[in-house]
Amino acid sequence: MKASKAIISVCLEVKVMRKLLRSNLRRLAKSKVFWGCSFTLLAYSELILISTYTDMVRYNESLPLDSVFFASFSILGVILSIVLSLFTGTEYNDGTIRNKIIIGRTRNQIYLSSFLTCAAAAIFICFTTLFLTDIVGLPLMGQLKMPGSTLRLLLLDGLLLCTAYGAIFNLIGMLSSSKAHTAVISILAAFALLFIGVWIAQALFQPEMTEALVTGNQGETAIQMIDNPRYLTGVERDIYQFFYDFLPGGQCMQFTRTEVAHPWLLALYSAVITLLCNIAGLFIFNRKDIK
Repeated sequence: MKASKAIISVCLEVKVMRKLLRSNLRRLAKSKVFWGCSFTLLAYSELILISTYTDMVRYNESLPLDSVFFASFSILGVILSIVLSLFTGTEYNDGTIRNKIIIGRTRNQIYLSSFLTCAAAAIFICFTTLFLTDIVGLPLMGQLKMPGSTLRLLLLDGLLLCTAYGAIFNLIGMLSSSKAHTAVISILAAFALLFIGVWIAQALFQPEMTEALVTGNQGETAIQMIDNPRYLTGVERDIYQFFYDFLPGGQCMQFTRTEVAHPWLLALYSAVITLLCNIAGLFIFNRKDIK
């Protein structure tokens, strides 16, 4: 009897979650912001693609499609912060969350269905852009040169990165009762993650040797190669590399540069971020006073 009741309870939970998810997805599909931001990311990617192809023709060079395939990741976090913050922020502004609770939906169901919607939106925006970039880039720059196994692993990393962004922005949106505050905090967080990723990349890619103007005993000057004081070594370099792999902004930089050194670690870190954000979000959301 206990086992059958547990099975029925799980089935009912799944049924409610599916209804909430369908409702969220319908609302998302009607959002002009969602489609506008999707088009913006796609247009940005195609602009980079066409600009690179134009330079190839002008300078008689040859570059693989790989070099620009993930270019859209440079602004992916910012685009997602706009879409997802406005989507989750509307939940409070319109009184949707309060109404869901009144009709018997649990806070766990509400939070997790919102997260799944955010993750689905992020994956759709990102992978639609990648797919259309490949379609347009194929006749211009040819097929991707990277091995199929590498591409599949990078796409897995991209999918989990989108899920992590969905978890982060859903956490912000579900814990903030103000649509304006949600949007501001989410967009600032996206830019902060991006700038931190750029800053870490600049530090990690400092050359080991650098040129310096050296003056001799007789006053003569010459350019010599000397040790670069900004070159990171030892534990310091390991710390920078960890945050470069762990933070979504660092991961986006690696995709943009098409230089993902530790693809399995990126997948693991994105999964960890997703899990931690959802655990923290559920814990706080269940204790939040919703007016």
